[in-house]
Amino acid sequence: MLTEVVRPLGLVNEDLLHQYRIVVKRARYAAEVAPKSSDATQFMSQLKRLQDALGNWHDWLTLTQMASKTIGEMNQSSLVRLIQNVTGGKFRHAVAALSASPIIHPAAQERAVNAIPASVERSRKPGTNRLAPLTRAETAA
Repeated sequence: MLTEVVRPLGLVNEDLLHQYRIVVKRARYAAEVAPKSSDATQFMSQLKRLQDALGNWHDWLTLTQMASKTIGEMNQSSLVRLIQNVTGGKFRHAVAALSASPIIHPAAQERAVNAIPASVERSRKPGTNRLAPLTRAETAA
């Protein structure tokens, strides 16, 4: 299981999600050179779904960081606030994908599920803005 490499200690945050992103990417690349079988194909498919969700979140995180540096923090720009809200949705989607994946240890899945409705710290630097959780209506949009 992938949690043999990444050991979650609490709620899923950006740093832990980023670690999973790296581990999933490496596992997928390793699986691609393994002998072909139906199990290997299914495993690679599960890794790809996870890698896509984690990579999509990370792309938006990078965009958010660049926009904040270029335009200003979310209290200074409605565009940055909008980008941060989308990034928050991508974060929750990535956490949901992680929690639903059969290749992730059940204890990690439980932590991921518990992180979804919670106000999760998403910043890498203490004291920076946090993203407000999206409402159900915003998440559905």
